[in-house]
Amino acid sequence: MGLRCCGCSPEERPTGQSVAVPTELPSPLQVRENLLDALRHEDDQGLWEVVWMLDGQGVDGTLPEKVELARTTVLTMVEEGEVELWRTEWPPTPATSRPLDPRDADRLATEDGPWFEPEKTDLVVEIRLTMRA
Repeated sequence: MGLRCCGCSPEERPTGQSVAVPTELPSPLQVRENLLDALRHEDDQGLWEVVWMLDGQGVDGTLPEKVELARTTVLTMVEEGEVELWRTEWPPTPATSRPLDPRDADRLATEDGPWFEPEKTDLVVEIRLTMRA
């Protein structure tokens, strides 16, 4: 989870404490596995939560790098039939969810906002497991 030794000596390190330091960007496969785990054990995930997950893991990388990693991973999962994308409103509620139409799906390939700022975009998207996954 992004916790590893920071390079300090044992004498300098506070007793019993881990130090969070940035880790390299994970592979799309690692992101996929983390997302599938969240979808199976929590619930539907907002599109933005993939980038937030990377931030929470202390992943070192620019926002554009994290967005591109999230985009590549999620859109590949859609193509492979593991997940489907649903449009909703902010904040998300089941009553406002509907299947994502093709025009909105095309926007996800070029717009970054839906991938990290749900409250500042008109394209709020949830990720859902398919029956196949």
